[in-house]
Amino acid sequence: MKAKLEYCLRWLREGAVRVVRSYPVETLLALYACIRCLLTYELDWSEEELFNRLGLVPLFFALALAVNNLAGRGPWRKVYWVVWAPIVPLTLWSGLGDWVESASFRISLGILAPLLLLLSLRAVRNDRFVNGALVWLRSGALALLFANVALGLFYAILYSATYIFGLDGAWIEHVAVWSVTICETLAVPLLFLMMADRWRDAELRGSRILEMLLNYIVTPRAADLRRDPLPLHGQNPRHVDAARGRRGLSGLRVHDDGAGREGAGAAA
Repeated sequence: MKAKLEYCLRWLREGAVRVVRSYPVETLLALYACIRCLLTYELDWSEEELFNRLGLVPLFFALALAVNNLAGRGPWRKVYWVVWAPIVPLTLWSGLGDWVESASFRISLGILAPLLLLLSLRAVRNDRFVNGALVWLRSGALALLFANVALGLFYAILYSATYIFGLDGAWIEHVAVWSVTICETLAVPLLFLMMADRWRDAELRGSRILEMLLNYIVTPRAADLRRDPLPLHGQNPRHVDAARGRRGLSGLRVHDDGAGREGAGAAA
């Protein structure tokens, strides 16, 4: 048990150091969000202003991570170091609150940011693209799970100690708020980066349903569309089927193997 605990602590320490070195801008953005939340709680700042300004953090976090993946250690690394700069004028923008509550912000956060992360993988093959997406999803889910499990254990110890020893005071609430703030704004992003960096070159496999969906429905249909770009909208289906029938069996071959070529030759 002691050896496992030492191994986990060493893994966390080495992973944290590697994340700070490899993802400095993302780490600073997470640290900024954490400090901003703590100052808002301690100094009684406006929570609405906090929500509006923190809405920019996940967007620029995704942007910095995508640029980091694309730039690497090459000459474009300079762009990565200044990618956070637009957050300063946007924070001072008077219309920030209205934009955060608009549909464009939700689209940017829920659709454009994940797409940007997927495009930064630069994966041409279908399996590598799916593998990269699974790495992001698995890293995010496990980061949320582990961080919140640790937070729950800390809460159990904290409130058990206060009940057993009869402790009381405002400091208990402060400790609880500081703990959840550090967990959600700092620990979760760092764990996400640690796991994503650890599994970057690993091969992850999805469920059987996902594999069948990608390999036997999505990919073949895309191949058919490339071979047979005949538009279907506004045309008689019988005419379309007849036109496809005159083209032979080329539109039915999805996998380029020997059996498929022999079958097509026999049918001809």
